[in-house]
Amino acid sequence: MPPYDRCGACARHATGPWATSQGTRILENGDAVDLTWVESAGGPVIVMEESLRNLWGGYANFDYENACKVDGYAGLVTFGKPSAPVTGLVINDIPAPTAFMKEYRSIVQWISSPSDARFVEAVREGIGSVGMWDEGPIVRVNGPLAIFDAALPGIEASTDELLFVEIEPTAYRVRTADIESDTGTCARVHRLDPVTEISTAI
Repeated sequence: MPPYDRCGACARHATGPWATSQGTRILENGDAVDLTWVESAGGPVIVMEESLRNLWGGYANFDYENACKVDGYAGLVTFGKPSAPVTGLVINDIPAPTAFMKEYRSIVQWISSPSDARFVEAVREGIGSVGMWDEGPIVRVNGPLAIFDAALPGIEASTDELLFVEIEPTAYRVRTADIESDTGTCARVHRLDPVTEISTAI
């Protein structure tokens, strides 16, 4: 069994969706939404270009340990060949089911919610009124992204353990905020805002 607990975090949130659940949910306003969820076994998730995934060693080398050392809500970690290192984005702090909401260009994490529908509605209703976003790193995206448990070696991650994201190639600033509603829902939102600064590719 790989040492998934090196970050000292608890395992699955009992109130969250099952790992890699996907399907259409009908919201109260009649809109349909498709969300694919991935989860870690207790540590962070990693975001990287799909073309780089096979370079990620996870628990098999120091990549996972380095990911666990990242401070804050999100941060960068280097991996790959020492002569040609590449960079991944670590989504940190809490082990929570993670999805991508394309309409807001945001990686979202399920802290608590009675349902997928309530979760999506809370994000939609609250994202425009967030008073302060935590400023995270700048990342440069050159192609489709893969999101998965940072403990997994990328080459071993199966299709149902991966979340694939199509996003416009450019530089993004990661900004994070929690959104809460009176329905008992709390979502952590990591928004990818386009910027003009140039950063190392992820």
